[in-house]
Amino acid sequence: MSKVKRWSTELIVVSKLNPFILSIFPLSYSPFSIPVLWMLRATRALVVSVCLFVCLCFWLHAHMPLSGGIKEQLGIASKSPLLETSTTSTTSSQFLGRLFKEGRISSKEVLEGSKAFGLPDATTDDWATLSLDNPQNAQRGLKRKLAKNATHVPQLYVANAPLWDKTTNQSYTGKLYFLLPFEVLDAVIPPGSIADVCQYNGELEAEFEAWSSKANITSASSTEFIAIDLWGDSAPFNTRDSLELALWSIRSRNDTNLGRRYWLTSFSKESQCKCGCKGRHTYEVVFDILKWNFEVQLSGRRPTHRHDGTPFAESNLTGDQSRAMNATKYPSLRAKSWLSRVRGDWCWYKQILGLTGWSGETTVLACCWRCMANKTDVPFDDFGLDALWRQTKISHAYFLAKTFVTNGYLPGMATNQ
Repeated sequence: MSKVKRWSTELIVVSKLNPFILSIFPLSYSPFSIPVLWMLRATRALVVSVCLFVCLCFWLHAHMPLSGGIKEQLGIASKSPLLETSTTSTTSSQFLGRLFKEGRISSKEVLEGSKAFGLPDATTDDWATLSLDNPQNAQRGLKRKLAKNATHVPQLYVANAPLWDKTTNQSYTGKLYFLLPFEVLDAVIPPGSIADVCQYNGELEAEFEAWSSKANITSASSTEFIAIDLWGDSAPFNTRDSLELALWSIRSRNDTNLGRRYWLTSFSKESQCKCGCKGRHTYEVVFDILKWNFEVQLSGRRPTHRHDGTPFAESNLTGDQSRAMNATKYPSLRAKSWLSRVRGDWCWYKQILGLTGWSGETTVLACCWRCMANKTDVPFDDFGLDALWRQTKISHAYFLAKTFVTNGYLPGMATNQ
């Protein structure tokens, strides 16, 4: 059979399925016959591929529920949620619920395990009312019940701050976003477990006593105050810019979450103020909000006003209306805290806290923030036991006095340590 007859035969068969083709293309050989035939063949292959893909999706849904995400199912993602409660008070149902959220077991296995072992907390969570006949309904119902007692990330706190527009090369008032520590602590600390995050050793207890004495808090007890560390750092995210980070962690906790850092705020280095203040005008807003946060926690009650004195009820910024309602509905805070340490590298100390840098400052080319070593009359490269710089260590009081005398930069954090 010649190619012309074979193409014509295939067109006749296809045309019987779709008469519209006969009205456009003749059955005899023409220049349009070959393109139309290949188009029909490609369409048929596409339809078959789509059908196979749909069948594969149904099979995966039935045999590998993706409740925890495909990366968790395949074991290639770390299971590290932003907010995680203490594991010391984990019940059996919470353990099964965590495995389900991580994608390690299915909803049907959670319910079967709860009923098989007769867990009392499974009845409390009302899991026994979920049906096992329909896995999809059981999965949806289990997610809803887990969401009732889930730890929710608080709403962002929005504040105006001096930022820099590199296109116009001018300063402008923009917005910074925060997760307030007193709201995060209320979210991550379960009721009645404040003792789990107030475990002090001898060194930390001595620091707390010194702080409480300086702050004139005579009745303060370390069993009700959480020790907080502030972390400052920066990280490059492309070849032209880096991300300025302010984080914090709970120093006084003694469990598996020791050292976990929580986000306070972040912004790009290009966007921080460059009016000659070296970005300090932007960070002053961060310090003001952090100072206000610790004042709130010291009082033990939710605030009714923003850090700048504006009532939450009169603010239209994100989350402020909810905060106004929570201040009335839930006035007491679950935890109090105090700032025990400010941690960062030398670069961050130099920019944010105004400490001496390493390149040589003032007329004597000072190059150390811990002593008076310099590049002129107090050699910084003298490592002998009788080196001059060993007798010139800088104390906190000297740093404050020198800054006042020279009219230097004094951050709000320095006077509150």
